[in-house]
Amino acid sequence: AAGGSYTFKALSGNINIRIPRNSSFSLVANAQPESIMLNSFASPGLSYVGDGRKVYGNVGGDGPRATLTIFNQRGKIVFDTR
Repeated sequence: AAGGSYTFKALSGNINIRIPRNSSFSLVANAQPESIMLNSFASPGLSYVGDGRKVYGNVGGDGPRATLTIFNQRGKIVFDTR
């Protein structure tokens, strides 16, 4: 929901997140190198650090945004549309 704040954490296993295609959100995601799969949510408003270990920035249009903070120690972070 716009304006909501969501945090997901895991030490192992994958975090699969299903989000409506037209969502707007600010993202900070940390995982192993090249383990963050944004799929259709990849955006020029995102920055990548350390071989893809960290991704941060904004996805979607203007207006109220949700805030997503995601950390996964050993697994992947996968975004899919719902």
